[in-house]
Amino acid sequence: MGSTMKFAGKVIGGAFAASLVIAGASPALGVACLSGNMCSYENINYGGLTWMGASGTFVEVPDDRASSAHNYTAYGYYAKNNAAFAQEETLAYIPKGQKHSSFSGWNDMVDHYRR
Repeated sequence: MGSTMKFAGKVIGGAFAASLVIAGASPALGVACLSGNMCSYENINYGGLTWMGASGTFVEVPDDRASSAHNYTAYGYYAKNNAAFAQEETLAYIPKGQKHSSFSGWNDMVDHYRR
């Protein structure tokens, strides 16, 4: 499994809440995507909180929060939703170096990215 990142909006095991990040990625407001990262944004047009995950075969994001993305990696990624019965639903494909300013009807449904 490649690098993953998660954002926790609650106190977990005594760790502080609003900005706790596991696996080294930080959510930040309106930050540009850094080279080598698969980035998700809370709002359309790359606004709101930004989550960056280093390229790997699987990149985790906060469930049902992403509305736009920037793939600043050397790989293409599929935006996925954890559908019922442990099945993954493909919502969009983001080629390497490309951006999606909106997932349109899929906003707030992305759970992770997979190569």
